[in-house]
Amino acid sequence: MITRGTHSRATTSGGSVVQDDRGSLGKDLFGGCTILIIGVVLCLVFALGGVGVIFYQSGQDGAPGGIVADTDFDPEDLGGSAARQPCEIPGAPFGAGNVTALTCASHQVILAEFSDLVRDGNCHRAGSGGYGDEHPLGQACDYMIITGGQMPGSNSPEKANGDQIAAFARDNYEELGVLYVIWWNKIWNPRSYQSDTPDLPLNQWRLYADGQYTNNPTLGHYDHPHISFCGAISPSGQDSARPCP
Repeated sequence: MITRGTHSRATTSGGSVVQDDRGSLGKDLFGGCTILIIGVVLCLVFALGGVGVIFYQSGQDGAPGGIVADTDFDPEDLGGSAARQPCEIPGAPFGAGNVTALTCASHQVILAEFSDLVRDGNCHRAGSGGYGDEHPLGQACDYMIITGGQMPGSNSPEKANGDQIAAFARDNYEELGVLYVIWWNKIWNPRSYQSDTPDLPLNQWRLYADGQYTNNPTLGHYDHPHISFCGAISPSGQDSARPCP
């Protein structure tokens, strides 16, 4: 005998009444589904709320929420000295040469994060040594993300690599003692060094050198992010020290 539905019979004084168990089963299913739906809704609320907090926190200064630098030094302690010392990093794309203690420490942190993205570069080299040219002071590094003189495409992997390095330096400017960052023909610095100019907003990238190097891959800093570190003093003494932000 094939049974298509299950039901029971109850007898009353007025006769027999057929009670279909599917009714009670439907009620149980409805109740269970209601509880399940409420649970799913609550989980979604909590999940979306958490995601919202993450996006809110990472976007507070307009930053992409970069990696937090793992440092074991205080830039204010290291940034006060202009003395240069050898800083060679075995196995890295390039050593820093003779640089300040802060530049060496920060350079090591940056390469620890991005050595696989950097093709070449330099830190110490000849130049004027004034504000805007900290290389001769051993207080700036260039991180080449493509062969020097080549222009990366705006949607290229090299451009994305440079974006990561520049964002890392900016997001961790206090931990690394960053004076300013130049990348993709724009410059970012966390403070102004002119007494009549207020500190700049932390999410502000400005056109570099008034855009005069727009078509130059190297001078426009399209082929490498440039990072200068605090404490720079020119050899002639004309520039005052730039304290760490």
